[in-house]
Amino acid sequence: MRQLILPVALLAAAVSTAEARQVVTVAPRGRVATIRRGDDDRPMLGIVTSAGTRRDTLGLLVESVTPGSPADKAGLEEGNRIASINGVNLKVAKEDAGEPDMNGAMTNRLIREMRKVKAGDEVTLQVWADGHYKTVKVKTVAAKDLESRDDGPGDFGYAMNGMIVSDALPRVRAEVMNDMPRVRAEIERAMPRIREDIENEMPRIREDIGRDLPDAMDEVRRSMDRMRIEIPKLTMRIRHRVII
Repeated sequence: MRQLILPVALLAAAVSTAEARQVVTVAPRGRVATIRRGDDDRPMLGIVTSAGTRRDTLGLLVESVTPGSPADKAGLEEGNRIASINGVNLKVAKEDAGEPDMNGAMTNRLIREMRKVKAGDEVTLQVWADGHYKTVKVKTVAAKDLESRDDGPGDFGYAMNGMIVSDALPRVRAEVMNDMPRVRAEIERAMPRIREDIENEMPRIREDIGRDLPDAMDEVRRSMDRMRIEIPKLTMRIRHRVII
């Protein structure tokens, strides 16, 4: 069985290598802002916000903060809530909390206000943190400057309503293509042994499958039931997610 591991690993590597030749992004529809190639001068704070819970009465949730970004330097942290930007309210009324339309409205307000400023402008945020509101002033930077930071993600904006292709992708593609002949040759050499090992293992595999399949199917059914409950919640959360 140990002899089977390497050939199968090689086969898996070949499949992964082939798949790496394509990048396909499938994103749910919704009101989502993202950095794209044409948005190099877009003003950014360095945070990801989201909406979709009853705590939106406190403001939009700060999901994450890019290290070294203007928001990070201003003291914003994951879990804070943005109640307003430049005096524009981003809090949901108690009776509307959890309603998708209202969550989207708050997100749209944030996007609209960010479109009014230029990179280098200062915005005033009212932030809920540590059980009270505080006023925080944050100086925006251009998206291209935020993306180029060494201490932050290589591509701060990631595709949700479109695709962002990393600058490294052409080099990765070239390396993959150069390595493909060697991978194919190794697979071709290993295939006879793989087939023989699989044929020898098939009786045991069938026995294991017959024994474990009922329990596995039960677990699949339980997982599907959990997904039916969680996916609508996740979809609503993604639809009202914004990167600024």
